[in-house]
Amino acid sequence: MKKIFRQTPIKIFIVFFLIVTGFHVQTVSAQNKIFVDLSATGNNDGSDWTNAFTSLQSALDAAVSNDQIWVASGTYFPSAEIDGTGDRFKAFHLKNGVAIYGGFAGNEDPASFNLDNRDFTTNESILSGDLNQDDNFDAANGGYQGTTGDDNCYHVINHPDPGAGSLSADNTAILDGFTISGGNANGDEYADKEGGGMASHRGNPTLRNLIFKNNSAYRYGGGLRCYVSSSSVTNVKFIENVVTTYDGAGLFNTYCNGMVLTDLEFISNTAERSGAGMGCYYSSPTINSARFFSNTATYGGGGLYCNNSSPTVNNALFIIINVMSSVAQYNVIHQIHK
Repeated sequence: MKKIFRQTPIKIFIVFFLIVTGFHVQTVSAQNKIFVDLSATGNNDGSDWTNAFTSLQSALDAAVSNDQIWVASGTYFPSAEIDGTGDRFKAFHLKNGVAIYGGFAGNEDPASFNLDNRDFTTNESILSGDLNQDDNFDAANGGYQGTTGDDNCYHVINHPDPGAGSLSADNTAILDGFTISGGNANGDEYADKEGGGMASHRGNPTLRNLIFKNNSAYRYGGGLRCYVSSSSVTNVKFIENVVTTYDGAGLFNTYCNGMVLTDLEFISNTAERSGAGMGCYYSSPTINSARFFSNTATYGGGGLYCNNSSPTVNNALFIIINVMSSVAQYNVIHQIHK
């Protein structure tokens, strides 16, 4: 006998309800795009370029896992206070499951545009800690001149230790296509003396197509400070960052085993002590293609300084440019094992 499939009254009601109400069921894999553009004059709801948020923080607040944030050219300042109170504690922080992309003109078709076609030079998207927009920065002369950096954010992007706010990021937190500048980690607490451009503690964010430029720290990591991390860092430049007392003006790693660094450039960074380009403490990152140009440290490792570390270095180029003193160390590798 031929079987006849019969709809139950409940099933018929559900189908009828969906059709009549126009109820939309979003699949878990669906990807929502949120738009940010300083010059937008629409509804400021992030729904498209015309109605884009004018604040990146508003987009971050609205984003949920599996969203993308597209950011047009312009300079964006943090407004959320992290791990402290006051303007200097304002910082951006990434969200797990959310990819933040910069480098857009603000008219790209989200349905067809290829992210590989972004122009980071023409459409520069800047994340800045220079809240008062008054910086005078000279890396060759100690970084911030006078008091111009004293009111800057300690960190432009801050992921403190999970014990201090549980803001660590995993590898689904993606930052791609930005210039990060104006961080000044010269605070009173240790956490606020490191990672002027970005501080990443016990997290593994994915960092791509970035420039860390004109950032400063008192202790470690003028540009980027990583502690207990296995992040993937790709196509990133560290330009004219400063550490005023210790090591690692461009990038500083501690206990970062499994970190993969690919296609990096370190240009004209200055460290008071060692590792002007990059410093490694108790870390064994893999470095695939790195170029070091005119980095200056007073004591050891103008380019790369390693202390109790065993990095795997594939294809590194060290070029000495404009050597000004026989006292300082320019673009050399210095390694210590205790």
